[in-house]
Amino acid sequence: MRALLLKILLLTVTALAAGFSLGVSTGVSGLMENSFNAVQVIRERSLIRLVPPGRITGRDQQDILRRWTMAEIRARLAVVLILWAAGVCILVWQYLRLRGKAAPADHPGAGAAPG
Repeated sequence: MRALLLKILLLTVTALAAGFSLGVSTGVSGLMENSFNAVQVIRERSLIRLVPPGRITGRDQQDILRRWTMAEIRARLAVVLILWAAGVCILVWQYLRLRGKAAPADHPGAGAAPG
């Protein structure tokens, strides 16, 4: 049980670090022309995109950049959350499966044929 909790803790710390780094890496800030196109800036500065920048609407180009950044952060965090939950499920499943195989040895006569 202690090993399972340690693995879940390690997985959680890894997921938190991944979520933080993925959230920080969405920045599209920097020097821009006065008349910039937000979609073009996003495509040039963000190589990995989960949210298509053309689907975001806003009042102006700055608003589109802000909204896309927030949508991208949410999408990336959702992916990390799903992968974390899947990892925890796999760890618990493996623990229960190994525990189930070891159970007959823990109880004398538990697997013996009636006779």
